[in-house]
Amino acid sequence: MPVVAFGLLALLVVLGLSRDPFTSAHLRLEPPSFALPLGADGMVDDVLARVAHG
Repeated sequence: MPVVAFGLLALLVVLGLSRDPFTSAHLRLEPPSFALPLGADGMVDDVLARVAHG
């Protein structure tokens, strides 16, 4: 089970690294969708990209 969790985490990081964490072309507090897997935060940033970039 830990191998599967690590694989999913690695996949999310790889997908997030290709995204700009400071794009503001989204709505504020946008819920998760296909375009934004983890949604957008209150500062209109892509949460997945911010998690991947640290």
